[in-house]
Amino acid sequence: MRLIKDFPDEELRDDLYASLMELKGFSKLDPTDTKGYVKHVVDTIRVIVAELDRRGADVPQSARDVLAEPQELGVAGLAQAMLDWRQKKMELDAIEAKIVTAVLDIGKTQTVGDVRATYSAGRRTFGYQQAVDDYSAAHPEDLEFSTLIAVHTRVEVSVDCKAVCDEMKIVAPVIKQGEPSVTVKLL
Repeated sequence: MRLIKDFPDEELRDDLYASLMELKGFSKLDPTDTKGYVKHVVDTIRVIVAELDRRGADVPQSARDVLAEPQELGVAGLAQAMLDWRQKKMELDAIEAKIVTAVLDIGKTQTVGDVRATYSAGRRTFGYQQAVDDYSAAHPEDLEFSTLIAVHTRVEVSVDCKAVCDEMKIVAPVIKQGEPSVTVKLL
């Protein structure tokens, strides 16, 4: 069994970053289900930070933030925390808007690290009825078309226009197109 003092700085930092990422993942879970394990991860971070400090090595601020003693905010502290949150939220919203715009321009999902911006082209609705009506008006003498209309006519006297278009290789116009969208999330 290796002692912590035997680990090279780089390996300790890798373990520290892995622990920080693991801790970040717990924010999506019910804390009552993971309380013991979260404490274990925080204790691991505490030991690694203490060893890096002992060596005089750099320690990421995010690790120090995790270990900071909780403070009572009070009314003034709470107000400041809420204003800080508002400012950061506005900054993050602005960054997200840039990501969304860029992904819309690219036209496909992008993933960098654990951030994914999912592109959706929007839902489309085809005008099969319109395509069949237009074709019927332009080709009233087409017997194959008339036969397909009869074959795909439902008992309730409706025509399966999509089937007719598919068999006749008629391209139906897009009559409704949803707006493209992008969703940004951490994986």
